[in-house]
Amino acid sequence: QDVKYKTKQAASLDKGVADMEGDLSSTKEEYRAVGDYYTNIKKACSAKEEPYEQRKKAREQEIAGLNEALEILSNGASAASLVQRSVTHHTLRGTGARPSQLMTDDA
Repeated sequence: QDVKYKTKQAASLDKGVADMEGDLSSTKEEYRAVGDYYTNIKKACSAKEEPYEQRKKAREQEIAGLNEALEILSNGASAASLVQRSVTHHTLRGTGARPSQLMTDDA
């Protein structure tokens, strides 16, 4: 009887080991697939750093533009040219009245 019990127990353990090996195999495949996906996503999403010369040139252009804007704003005569000199009046559709007239009529 002891031999029969041990034989059943060994068969049960063998079946358990086979099941666990199958689970391990499928888990490894899944892990490998996730790792491949991560590698592809990482390549696609990583920021491509510009070469130093391009960054330097862009920075110099930006500084030159800012200096030009500063010069324009510093110059008094040029600042006057930035002021709006005319006003355009818009009418509301269907009323024929200007928005400013509607506000004064209601008040």
